[in-house]
Amino acid sequence: MDAPSRHTEWLADWLGPGELPVQPEEIEEFAALAREDHYAPGDWVFKIGQAPSRVHIVRDGAIELSRILKGRRVVLQILRPGDVVGDISVFLRLKVPCDAVALEDSLILSFESVALHPLLSQHPTLTCPW
Repeated sequence: MDAPSRHTEWLADWLGPGELPVQPEEIEEFAALAREDHYAPGDWVFKIGQAPSRVHIVRDGAIELSRILKGRRVVLQILRPGDVVGDISVFLRLKVPCDAVALEDSLILSFESVALHPLLSQHPTLTCPW
C-alpha cells in the first residue's frame, strides 16, 4: 500500500471510524496534505523559539517535549501515536514554546499551515469531528 493510502486509512481510524460527520473525501484531502517525516532517536523535530509552520501528528514512536527552566531541562510531555503538537502555535501564530526530540524511531505526519488553514475552512468537521 502506498504512503497516501496508508495515511488516509490511519487518519480515518484516528478521527474515529464510522461515527463521524467527516466524509471519506475529506479524509483523503486531509491525507493528501500530509508530509511523512522520519526521526531517529535524538533527532530534533523542532526547537524552542522557532516560528511555527507545521502541525504534527505522531503516527509511530515517541516524542519528548521539554524546555529549560531555572537551568534544568524539564520534560513537559511524552507524545505517543495519535498525539498532536504544533497546532496551538500555528493557529495563534506564537513561537514554539518547547523543544521536541524523538525518543525512539518515530514517524510524524505533518501539515503545512498555509495549506491546512484553507482545508479546515472548507471542511470544518475536520477541526473537531467528535
